[in-house]
Amino acid sequence: MQGLPVIAKALRFLIVWPGKDAIIRNMPKVFKHSRTYQKTRVIIDCSEVFIKRPSNLLAHNVTYSNYKHHNTIKFLVGITPVGAISFLSKCWGGRVSDKELTISSGFLDLLEYDDQVPNYKLRCEYLHVTVMTCVHAIVLECDMMSSWIYPGNG
Repeated sequence: MQGLPVIAKALRFLIVWPGKDAIIRNMPKVFKHSRTYQKTRVIIDCSEVFIKRPSNLLAHNVTYSNYKHHNTIKFLVGITPVGAISFLSKCWGGRVSDKELTISSGFLDLLEYDDQVPNYKLRCEYLHVTVMTCVHAIVLECDMMSSWIYPGNG
């Protein structure tokens, strides 16, 4: 496991957040001709990986996933409509909610006005982003979740 951080650091350059113009220029036809997904910027999903049960009680508590009924690490992955990985968060303990991980990961800071972000767990319902510059907030609206208000960097 000691070599894994070295490999991760060496391959980090492969994860690039493309500009909106690059996304639009390379948009697959299935997205481009869809009324629902033509403004898709990135598709996100939180993934979990099983880990060995930690002997430390605090670590066990933080990594225990009620969803998986096992100790896990969790991370947020974003892929472009063409399938390139464009975002990868740091790992969190499996107990963290997908919502909390998404808000705390820095992912929302990358979004721009009118970006749509389909989410696999929401059965491809999408989060529509509106930037409210007067309060420096991003409001995410989704049919399956209550609205989130996330303060921006302002």
